[in-house]
Amino acid sequence: MEPRGHENLIKLDGNTILESVESHLFIQPQSIQDMFVQAKPIMKYAAAIGEQTWIFSHKNNAEILGWVSDPKTPNRFRTRVFRFSDSDNQWKSLPGLRANGDYMKGDENSSYQHYVQDAKLSKEMYMVINALPFSVGIKTPDYTKFLPGPGESNNKYKAEFEFRNEQVDFADPNWQIYAKWLRQMYDYYRAVIQSPKQNFNNVDSNWPVKDYPNINRVIHNIQRNPRNDEVFQTHKGIFDLATLSTEVGATSQALIKAYNADVSKRILAGFRQSGPRSITPDFNKIPINRYIKKGKITNPWWHGNTDINIEEYQVESDRGDQLIYAMARDSRGRSYIDNIYSPHAKQSSYGTLTQVVNMGFLVYKPDDYKDNINIGFPEGYAVAQAGQYLDISKLWAEIPVIKKYREIKSI
Repeated sequence: MEPRGHENLIKLDGNTILESVESHLFIQPQSIQDMFVQAKPIMKYAAAIGEQTWIFSHKNNAEILGWVSDPKTPNRFRTRVFRFSDSDNQWKSLPGLRANGDYMKGDENSSYQHYVQDAKLSKEMYMVINALPFSVGIKTPDYTKFLPGPGESNNKYKAEFEFRNEQVDFADPNWQIYAKWLRQMYDYYRAVIQSPKQNFNNVDSNWPVKDYPNINRVIHNIQRNPRNDEVFQTHKGIFDLATLSTEVGATSQALIKAYNADVSKRILAGFRQSGPRSITPDFNKIPINRYIKKGKITNPWWHGNTDINIEEYQVESDRGDQLIYAMARDSRGRSYIDNIYSPHAKQSSYGTLTQVVNMGFLVYKPDDYKDNINIGFPEGYAVAQAGQYLDISKLWAEIPVIKKYREIKSI
């Protein structure tokens, strides 16, 4: 079954929806009041998704402006923006701006917040966005300046921020243990690979011997004669991984080699860990859904088709927990898990899902920023490409559920 989107999309040629927004401008949120004159000429399309009425701008190669109906107040709409994520190669919700002006990636105040997963769109919303035509070369206003955020410059719209996610908890104890472990492993990956500074001073607690034998050997050698090691004294035992990799001293090179050996071994072992049988889809079955997430017109390191093909499979535990795996394949021969979500989740006013299933590193993107791939990332698993990204899908292909999918589908 393929979800439909284009059937709901209508072009606004003299349509009464925009006229209603304008005639009720006094009840619109401040952002729409401020942008209306500028935005009205580009708000070209409307769609009904469930009980929500949406008005959209045309689609350029980076952003889409949306207004969504307010269920509490007739004729009132709220501002929503969608952005194209180059590393995830898909459209996502852009809920707001951080204090420094950077894009928010989801419910960043939640302890369950997932950097990649939170802002993913429901498939119903994505099908509508698929149907929006591209309008390349048309000058558009900067939608992001009307977004809420915690910074001083965004206080004007701060009250409009409504993005929230509810975390799905499992009744099955084995699913609970596995999901918790996945989140812990994901936190570990981000701490040792993506966090630039590492503290090697407290060897016993930070780097226990049984897990990091090579790191311990180097540091204990330093501790036996610290005065002869100027590099370690200069850094006070706290190294920036990027800086460490550029230094040529014996200590630096020994620590780099040890860190790479110990951390990459733990990362690979974690990624290769299997979960409970009941939480793993049977890919021999017919998918419950098939659909396409269309990419953008141009992408600097893609050649040809930029679409993502999705197949969905459902699993259920003995306790009645249900999950849907959205398995992805792209034209570059890569496979990964685009999303894992509850079949009971509804669409939020941001076009995302109201419930998020945080399964740690299982859900990630095939490309990542070069700055996020530091010492300790397993050698040979990151492929250089044009721009600021690296292809890291080879490491994620080590995950048993992805490996099984590729084997059964002969990818």
